[in-house]
Amino acid sequence: MAVPKRKQTNSRTGMRRSHDALKAKQLHACSKCGTMIPSHVVCPNCGTEQWIRGAEGECTSCGVVIEVSEEEESPPAPEGGQGV
Repeated sequence: MAVPKRKQTNSRTGMRRSHDALKAKQLHACSKCGTMIPSHVVCPNCGTEQWIRGAEGECTSCGVVIEVSEEEESPPAPEGGQGV
């Protein structure tokens, strides 16, 4: 079994652990009511599903009806792949 020849310094231990800290959640404002919510989560205040394009429904707190808007289609992807 491999055994370290020398004690690892406090500095090296700290450098190794520098990426172990917990990160704060990314929050954004709800497009309907402005409540700060995490990404990809249904708004607890109004029930809007932020991440689904074209989601339909009715806001439970303010009564705003969310409808699908007719958007232009994106141009087709170029045929073929990467240059060979």
